[in-house]
Amino acid sequence: MSAQAWLALLALGLTFWLIYSQSALLVEMAGVLFGGLLVGLSIRPVAGALANRKVPRGLTVIVVYLLVLGLWVLMGNLLVPTIQADVAYFRVHGLGLLQSAFDHVTTLPILDQLFPSPGGLSQTLAQRVDAFTAVLIDAITGIGGFALDLLLALVLGYFVAADPSLGKGIFDVWVPARHRTALRVLLGRLESRLTRWIWAQLAVGLYFALAFTIGLSLLRVPFGVTIGIVGGVVEIIPYVGGVFAFTLAVLSALTTNPWLALWVAVFYLVVVELESHVVAPALYGRVLNLHPAVVLLALVVGGKLGGVIGLLFAVPVVVVIAVLLDEAKAVIEGEALEDVAHNH
Repeated sequence: MSAQAWLALLALGLTFWLIYSQSALLVEMAGVLFGGLLVGLSIRPVAGALANRKVPRGLTVIVVYLLVLGLWVLMGNLLVPTIQADVAYFRVHGLGLLQSAFDHVTTLPILDQLFPSPGGLSQTLAQRVDAFTAVLIDAITGIGGFALDLLLALVLGYFVAADPSLGKGIFDVWVPARHRTALRVLLGRLESRLTRWIWAQLAVGLYFALAFTIGLSLLRVPFGVTIGIVGGVVEIIPYVGGVFAFTLAVLSALTTNPWLALWVAVFYLVVVELESHVVAPALYGRVLNLHPAVVLLALVVGGKLGGVIGLLFAVPVVVVIAVLLDEAKAVIEGEALEDVAHNH
């Protein structure tokens, strides 16, 4: 074997070693790049429409960022009274409510065997304090890294939305001329499908905000409008906003009447069932051409592998895979037709 072949083999081994040793960093960077792409694609249609009216694309992106930041600040200010009222109530009545519920449950047949005694419960909670503290410290220390990743994604999103010719130089340098048209078509399909996913997810969030706000208002849950709106905004991450809003709604309902909390739970199940079996399938199926079962499987796998971030990226990753599979299928079918024509 020649020296050149040995060097190539050594370089290949070093490459695999670097990929293996830095896999966590590579996955994180891929997430940042993909997140920046999604941010840019979500703003690009607005930036393009205003560019036709002589509004600079960069200015549009900055204004959108400021509006989104203002929305999150507004939501935070709206949530403060809700959280303060719930905390104040449960600080006074929380132990009584917990003891009452515990006493009621333990009087029921069979269920009393599933719950520990008050002494055993206290001991179990004490044993869990150290583990909970460790998890809390990890979460706090991870905030800095998440903030940096978010900042990088926003910067990348700015360039994607503000510069429609981004990537053209890479095409001209690295892609052979005979493949540029096909690759541009492929990337155009990817951009179109991912943009449609973003707007479909925004529509799902709007549905949840309207349905949950109206329902909580009719049930007269304290701060129901605020909880519904915040839940709809956070629902950009599938089902995370719903769980967050449901938790706040139940806590607020408990401050009025425990039975009201039960009705909130029933109403939440109805809203989520409609979202899962009617709204989301209609949007994902017709807009993205994805079967609901595929979307559900993607969300389960994404949540298991990446938690909240996995839920956010699960469907876009499936969209990318679907587009690549469609392209591969088209290439294979085209080659098969060429072979048939050649044989005849």
